[in-house]
Amino acid sequence: MDLQALSFEELAALVEQWPWFGAARKELSLRTATPGDAALYVGDRAILFRLAEAPAVRPAVTVSELLQDKAAKERSGYKRRVRIPGGDYFSSEQYAGVAAEGDGDFASFAKVAPEPAEDRETFDPFMDICTETLAQIYAEQGYPERAKVIYSKLSLRYPEKNTYFAALIRKLDAEN
Repeated sequence: MDLQALSFEELAALVEQWPWFGAARKELSLRTATPGDAALYVGDRAILFRLAEAPAVRPAVTVSELLQDKAAKERSGYKRRVRIPGGDYFSSEQYAGVAAEGDGDFASFAKVAPEPAEDRETFDPFMDICTETLAQIYAEQGYPERAKVIYSKLSLRYPEKNTYFAALIRKLDAEN
């Protein structure tokens, strides 16, 4: 007897009639566990219902029938609905029907980009690199004034280390 060839109802009846038939009971538990596991990953339970109610064997369909079916759907104006998980399910036509008058206020803010002010200096990121390592390198190479400038910028940037940077500046003053 091939237990896998039996339908779910036949297998359930077989287990009910002979409860000690271990192989049939195992096959029945495997079949009932599979849809439960699949239900964890399916967002719409209607899909599982249709899958459970669908016949086990689908009728054979030829390629020409599939092409005719597709052509008929295209002619009838069939439009597949695409749903994005986590997105709002409004099409642009539906949204236009329910849109309020003030919904487009934010779109009008940035229609024209503001022109940059000419009196502003351009920011050069390489001119404002201030690290303690760079200050140490300047001090070792004989540029104590540059090191002091960097230490003073660092003391302004990190006020909690103000005394530390002040001590380094005093150390540079003492060495020179």
